[in-house]
Amino acid sequence: MTIIYAREKFYLAVEHAATSTDSLQQRLCDAFSRNIDNVQREGLTQDLWVRVMALKRELNKKPAKGNEGTIMATTAEMTDEEATSALVEIVSIFGEICKLIK
Repeated sequence: MTIIYAREKFYLAVEHAATSTDSLQQRLCDAFSRNIDNVQREGLTQDLWVRVMALKRELNKKPAKGNEGTIMATTAEMTDEEATSALVEIVSIFGEICKLIK
């Protein structure tokens, strides 16, 4: 996986979050689990990788419940402010990834 793959995945996450009519929590869950969760370290700066891993830890805090995975269990309990903060971080990381690609 390369920086181009990371850019594509973050772009898709941002696009989903911006266009979905679901709750902020569901947008975050889908954007992360369908796209960002599989992004690897390759091509990212140390700072960006630290931020991706921090986001991953933040979105996997709660144990899975029933058919829910840890991401869904975690985001379902977030406030709108918490979900917004995580979504803003996704947009910010995407912007930084784009700056690395010239």
